Amino acid sequence: NADAQPNTNDTINGEDTFQTELTSIQKEYSGEGEDIQNLLEIERRRNIIYLGGLVIFILLVVLLILNRRKLKLLNTRLKDLYNKVTAQNQIIEESKEKYKFLIENQSEGMIIADPNETITFANPAADSIFGLEPGQLEGRNLKEFVDEKTFLKILDYTNNRKKGHKETYELRIKDQKGIEKILDIAATPLLRKNGFIGSTAIIRDITTVKENQRRIFESERNYRLLFENSPFGIYTAKPDGTILDANKRLLDILGSPSLEETKKINIVKFPPLIATGYAQDFIDCRDKGIVTTNEFTYTSKWGKTNVLWGYNVPLKDKDGNIEKIYAIVEDISERKYFEN
Repeated sequence: NADAQPNTNDTINGEDTFQTELTSIQKEYSGEGEDIQNLLEIERRRNIIYLGGLVIFILLVVLLILNRRKLKLLNTRLKDLYNKVTAQNQIIEESKEKYKFLIENQSEGMIIADPNETITFANPAADSIFGLEPGQLEGRNLKEFVDEKTFLKILDYTNNRKKGHKETYELRIKDQKGIEKILDIAATPLLRKNGFIGSTAIIRDITTVKENQRRIFESERNYRLLFENSPFGIYTAKPDGTILDANKRLLDILGSPSLEETKKINIVKFPPLIATGYAQDFIDCRDKGIVTTNEFTYTSKWGKTNVLWGYNVPLKDKDGNIEKIYAIVEDISERKYFEN
């Protein structure tokens, strides 16, 4: 029968279908394998990243702990440094105040002048010396207070200070009120890395001192004039009787060959003076601080006999202590001769 015979086309078609399905299944399972490999690789990399991140985290924690200790130590050191700096600043400020008080209240003037002699700083004492109110001397130039010749000398002194030399000298000025004054100047150079920038000077008004010295000199000159030309014998002696000085008239009265020989006599120890009572008058003048007088006949060491009148005056210091004895000796021999 024709219907009972197998169909060759159907067989071939069945085999093709099976092969197609098998290929499809293989492809399907093959793709899943690749996906699994990819997933495993991704998981491995994620684990590596996780472990690396954990290590980094631990290191950061360790560093943070160490840094906290360092920061704490650093903070402690900074606090100590701050306290030290604060204490030093306080000491500096106290020193500045003391220095300012000293400068502003000292009796001597202090100035700072630039190389052209313009005053850049002056304390109140310096202002007063120049006849000005406090603060008025700054900005003024020294040439305003001296004549041209004196200012040239000041410039010479400044040239010396440019070489690093300190100097002390006297300076005559006319202050703001026209009063002439004599100043004692002690100048010091101001030197920096870039060279000479000016001078500092301590100033003393010695006008009164100079006037007193002049008066003393004149007084001494007048004293010597009277001393050397007096018609009376004059000598000065220490309280112990040592002769300090004697004029020519006394040497003539005694017949002494020189002042040096006369000084060999001690007033309170020389026997002829003790015998006449003159030595006792000298002692009373010294011990009691009174003027004593005495008339006596005396034969000197050199054999000259005279009738003398002695007048002893104690010279005291400011505390009332006797420094020396001033004595006048008059030869009254001729007058006594005519009286008798």
